Amino acid sequence: MTISAINTVVCSNWLRDAMHQISHKVRVLDVSWVRLKPGVGYHKYYLKQHIPGSVYFDLNQCSTPTKLVPFTLQDPKCLSEYIGNLGIDKETHVITYDQQDNRSALRAWWLFRYFGHSNVSLLDGGIGKWISSGFDVTSKPTTYMKCKYKCVPHPALSRDYVALQKNIKSNEEQVVDARPEEYFAEVFDSASVDLTKPLIGTCQLGITACGIAAAAQILGNTNTSVYTGSWHEWSQRDVLANNLSEEGKP
Repeated sequence: MTISAINTVVCSNWLRDAMHQISHKVRVLDVSWVRLKPGVGYHKYYLKQHIPGSVYFDLNQCSTPTKLVPFTLQDPKCLSEYIGNLGIDKETHVITYDQQDNRSALRAWWLFRYFGHSNVSLLDGGIGKWISSGFDVTSKPTTYMKCKYKCVPHPALSRDYVALQKNIKSNEEQVVDARPEEYFAEVFDSASVDLTKPLIGTCQLGITACGIAAAAQILGNTNTSVYTGSWHEWSQRDVLANNLSEEGKP
């Protein structure tokens, strides 16, 4: 099933109604995240309040940090079991939200698409909009019966350091950086992005860049990938490469 652009984001009213429809299998994920600290987000956010019926999805699970890429892609086998334990199967419509700034919800949205689950949407405004709409929250955890689930990676939605290096020469894909504007030189102010061409989203850790993929999809561009290592990896590897080049000079 391919999600249409209009379903990339769903509103609180739609979610409230969908959760009460027996014919519509929805699983709402609270993805409030504490970087590189598995389980902490569950206690810090989820157990204090969450949308009734939602389950906690920890982005730290099944990911093995490295020096170059502290937020690596999850192991498919491990993630398959983790997702299945949340009561999600291939027919489930997954809705992601967080209690922070939507970055982790965006990463989870992209992650499900990367691992072959296109039936996934973002909750517009997160839990803040849910509460302001007058809907209840709870501190009571929710559990569901386990399902069988198998992650099927789609490499076309991701880019690595080597791919970014090649793209510098080929210039086949536009690279769009989602970090705050204070990190950029003035040249970015005059840059334009062509939504008819392929895009690569990047940021500091590969989290905010997922927002580029979501925004592009809403605007009709589904040919967008995310550089998962982003600036954290690039800055280290580029320095190493430059040092090696200098050492090799006569």
